[in-house]
Amino acid sequence: MSSYAHHGPVEAARRLFDEMPEKAVADWNVMLSGYWKWGRKEEALGTFDRMPERNVVSWTAMVTGLSREGDLNAARELFDGMPAKDVISWNTMISGYSQNGQFGVALELFGDMTAVKGMMPDEVTMSSLISACGRLGCLEHGRWLAQYMQENQIEPTVSVYNALIFMYSSCGSLEEAKRVFEEMPKRDVSSYNSLISGLAANGDGYEAVALMRQREEGIKPDAITYLGVLTACSHAGLTEEGCRVFEMIESPTVDHYACKVDLLGRAGRLDEARKVIDDMPVRPHAGVYGALLHASRIHKRVELGELAAEELFRLEPGDAGNYVLLSNIYASARKWGFVEKVRRVIRERGVDKVSGRSRIELDGKLHLK
Repeated sequence: MSSYAHHGPVEAARRLFDEMPEKAVADWNVMLSGYWKWGRKEEALGTFDRMPERNVVSWTAMVTGLSREGDLNAARELFDGMPAKDVISWNTMISGYSQNGQFGVALELFGDMTAVKGMMPDEVTMSSLISACGRLGCLEHGRWLAQYMQENQIEPTVSVYNALIFMYSSCGSLEEAKRVFEEMPKRDVSSYNSLISGLAANGDGYEAVALMRQREEGIKPDAITYLGVLTACSHAGLTEEGCRVFEMIESPTVDHYACKVDLLGRAGRLDEARKVIDDMPVRPHAGVYGALLHASRIHKRVELGELAAEELFRLEPGDAGNYVLLSNIYASARKWGFVEKVRRVIRERGVDKVSGRSRIELDGKLHLK
């Protein structure tokens, strides 16, 4: 039954389950996990409602499934209603918030967790929370979590080290990220990717390329590695080096092509960038044309900007930024009639800028602005 539940078909697992004269709570849990694995939300909910007895595994399976579906309100309602919680339950809810972009709530829930007598976070908790700090840009919170681990003798795993590298890099503290990388007793490809991405964000192309080439034996670059290195080369103006790195990729993805277009575009080699797009074996996405549009604005190439914008209007008809960029290209070329035409199109199509809110950290506290 377990094999069918996890490898399919789940209907075969259900038939075996129905034929069982007596069902233990573990059998019910197998069906719960199987239904969630195959995206059968209604069946999972029905199974949970029919269970004559539930244990912490049953409740956690439901919280996990609902979180993965993005139904965090229902997940939290179940979580709050659990008669007993273990560290896995807390990790599941914290991870659910983090994976759905609610990093601040994840950090708040950690505070609730540590207030429970006898409940000690583990390396899974810390990895999720430290990553959340990176995405929020909360350096002081991240440092506090690193200190908390030391004080409570939580041994960091590779995933925790990687989260620390990501957090420090994302918060602009590259030296701390490098220190963690050097301290690691064992690294994997994600360790390199995290630091390479940090180097890319800080424009250190030479070091990013060197790190990729000096990786440990047995660690092979993956698609994310190459994205990080190409981005680093692009931001640092290392056009030829970036082109050489691109040639190393066995099966470039559309994102790799977008990086190469950006690389060539920033260097003013827009005709080559256009040829890369024309020769792509995969369908370009908005990121590819976005790179060409940005380069066209920088280098005042009106005709290529029009081409890129036309594709972006088709792919992202509601993105006001693309219209604004095209308008700026016309303005820089003093084509005021075209500027007004773009503005008229924006009004006619009801495209408008979306106001947003961002989080900042001041004196160790989160604020919205």
